[in-house]
Amino acid sequence: ERPDIFDLNYSGDLFLMKDETKGIPIGETVCLKPKMYSVLPVGHDPKTPDDPDSEDPKKKHGIQKAKGVKKCVVKRELRHDKFLECLRNKKLTRHDMYGLRSYDHQIYLER
Repeated sequence: ERPDIFDLNYSGDLFLMKDETKGIPIGETVCLKPKMYSVLPVGHDPKTPDDPDSEDPKKKHGIQKAKGVKKCVVKRELRHDKFLECLRNKKLTRHDMYGLRSYDHQIYLER
């Protein structure tokens, strides 16, 4: 394989994450379970108003990942404070997700 682009030095180590912030230092991280986490960059201001025309929404809200949850729910509903609330208070968060599924060549709306 090509060692200049793919390095296996840390392949078996636990608690390591990929650099998803592209070199920006990480200020705070909440990891609830594998593939469900929230990352805030250094210098994050939680009082920043929601501006849909913002040039970089990841800088404002950080990065939230939740496997098995629709992207629109993660983008609109899940914020870093929800992850913290779940971690500290063990409070569950539920949201409705709708999707289209095909069974026996028939399309159904699924909740």
